[in-house]
Amino acid sequence: MPLSVWIRFVVYGFIGWGFEIFFTGIKNWIASGYKDWSLRGKSYIWMFPIYGLLAFFFEPVHDAIRSLFWPVRGAIYVFGFFAVEFITGWLLKVTTGKCPWDYTGKKYSFKGFIRWDYAPIWFVFCMAIEPLHDWLMRVSVK
Repeated sequence: MPLSVWIRFVVYGFIGWGFEIFFTGIKNWIASGYKDWSLRGKSYIWMFPIYGLLAFFFEPVHDAIRSLFWPVRGAIYVFGFFAVEFITGWLLKVTTGKCPWDYTGKKYSFKGFIRWDYAPIWFVFCMAIEPLHDWLMRVSVK
């Protein structure tokens, strides 16, 4: 029996959390001038279900566009990630009063919810998620 969409939701949530903690740790190390070797990374509890949404949004898109040239697929994924990041950030701000990843005042920010300069990072992340998705679809539970 293949993994259920909810198990894949959990896997994507944990993978996303791990990626975000790794990314912010490296980003803080670079910002310290390579002096702070604590590599302190962070994420938000809200990010677990947001990354989990890959099971519902990324997977069908990947299945639909897998025959396209990889840069085209990556561009489509980045657009999708920006859309999800904007919508979920806006929803969190409306419902809780704050978006945890507030980019207001940052260079290349759009409405404080997304940063255009993160496009290459999302591109690489999405291209790495493609083989994970394929593997998750082959794994079965007995």
